[in-house]
Amino acid sequence: MKIMNIHKTRTTPLHPQSSGLVERFNRTLWNLLAKIVDDKQRDWDEKLPLVLLAYRATEHSTTGFSPARLVMGRELVLPVHLLTGPPPSASATESAYVEKLRDQLAFTHRIARKNLDK
Repeated sequence: MKIMNIHKTRTTPLHPQSSGLVERFNRTLWNLLAKIVDDKQRDWDEKLPLVLLAYRATEHSTTGFSPARLVMGRELVLPVHLLTGPPPSASATESAYVEKLRDQLAFTHRIARKNLDK
């Protein structure tokens, strides 16, 4: 966490109401699952990974980026992308990878903050 300059934050366990972001995400997740589960709502656990993948890969209107890009500094490589070509190559060294990732995250977060201020 030091190498990426990440700082911990604390929330109250088992009390998501204390965090508005958690509440909003839970509501979004609930709504997405409700659209694809069967009538008896017995297969939600089978659909959850696909719903989370879709959520993480989808650009959000408020930030202009997908959650994956904001967290990992790049878009997810989805199965459909493998049909269109090889995945992007990795950086040569660990330090080069970390430097590139930090730059990408800083750039992405800067633009996302501007989009949130609109």
